[in-house]
Amino acid sequence: MKLTLEPTINNGAAFAHWVDAISDIIETAITDGELTDTPTTHRLAWTLCAGTIGAVDASTILHENVDLTTRIDDVLTIHLSATH
Repeated sequence: MKLTLEPTINNGAAFAHWVDAISDIIETAITDGELTDTPTTHRLAWTLCAGTIGAVDASTILHENVDLTTRIDDVLTIHLSATH
């Protein structure tokens, strides 16, 4: 995901690739009953990918003492708690 921020990479295609890959994982989780089957859950891949990019930008810009891994964990925790 972090590479999608690089200007030399086709950002649209890279982002779409990550959304597709995460969508496959989410669809499996829905099928297996690990996540609820709702419209919000089906949009979760896009939301998580966009949130990850936001976390990368925020970590760089804000210079807070919160590392990227913690920011991404926060994004995942918030979004996944809404899908159970």
